[in-house]
Amino acid sequence: MNDEPLCEASDNALGFLADPLSNWPNDDLLLDERTREYFLKHHAAAFPILDWPRLRDLFNRHEDLANSYRDRSRRSGMIAVAATTVGLLITAFSPVLNAVLPSFDWLIGISATLFIVIGSGLALEYLIRGNMKYRWLANRLWTERTRQFYFQYLIQNLDVAAKAMNDPEALTALVRDRDSKLAEYKKITMASIREVMDRLSKDRAARDPWLVDAWRSPPALPATSENLSELLHILQRQRFGIQKRYVGHKLAQTVNSPAWRASVTAIVSNVLTLVLPLTALAIAFCILFGHSSNDPLLLGLVAVQAAAAAIVAGIRAFDVGFRWSDDGNRYGWYLARTEELERTFLAEGVEGKIEALRQMERASYEELRLFLQAQNSAHFLI
Repeated sequence: MNDEPLCEASDNALGFLADPLSNWPNDDLLLDERTREYFLKHHAAAFPILDWPRLRDLFNRHEDLANSYRDRSRRSGMIAVAATTVGLLITAFSPVLNAVLPSFDWLIGISATLFIVIGSGLALEYLIRGNMKYRWLANRLWTERTRQFYFQYLIQNLDVAAKAMNDPEALTALVRDRDSKLAEYKKITMASIREVMDRLSKDRAARDPWLVDAWRSPPALPATSENLSELLHILQRQRFGIQKRYVGHKLAQTVNSPAWRASVTAIVSNVLTLVLPLTALAIAFCILFGHSSNDPLLLGLVAVQAAAAAIVAGIRAFDVGFRWSDDGNRYGWYLARTEELERTFLAEGVEGKIEALRQMERASYEELRLFLQAQNSAHFLI
């Protein structure tokens, strides 16, 4: 069972260079129709266990809302920072521009004022409408805790799930039980979502990852069977494998990677920060050697210094708003922890595999907690 191909085509020719998940569906909750078709074809007996329509609907509803509120929250913050930075740059170069284009001094002044007012106004709106960010984080909490509910239920009910793979009555009972627990989870969480968010962000010791009290203790050791082996094989790929792939993409040195963006903004910020004392030294030499305050060279140096300061402030505002540095550090820790737990999973027997999966739930919970903590302190203000 564990040796079945993951798809029709084989990439064995690539040997150790092959991505072991290159043909594995990157969809841990079976959200996509193609993923469901894959599992129905390759894991027909396990498919009813893995496919959870009600949980999938709950996840999709909050996923769409989370993405919408995130984009709206960040868009206003980005425009505020960009507009304010442009206004500061115009102000920085205004002495030079006034000297070169004296008849347009009024336009330069109006432009700088307009950009700064727009940026300040949007920044104020961003603060006043902070509920947009709260709605984003609340819905993101829903999606990630719902994902955790899916795997926690499977881990805690592996024995029943293995039996249900070829026992229709056991399958009916499992579906009824899981939908009942899901309804209870929705009722409790929805009634106190703000309290749940607050409690989770303060749980520094990660003591409370379990969504059902009875799941705090490990499940009874399930009987060894081919069905159990198949479920464990799937859980390895779906829980460890997909998280590794996702975080690996986030850590890749690409333009869309938080780690890459954090490193680039740090380099640019450091270079421009170095410009500040160098231009200050140059300005001091100009004054020492008798350059007048209207000297083009002196005006240019002052403009460059002010512009560098404005850009550094803008870059810092973007980094604080997006938390790229925090994201990079968090993803690095999460990938290392996931890889460690997968190695443990592969090396252990059934009991050890279950414990590794339970520790993965704790790691997933901690990653979510750190994400919420970082985003709660994020703000797009210079």
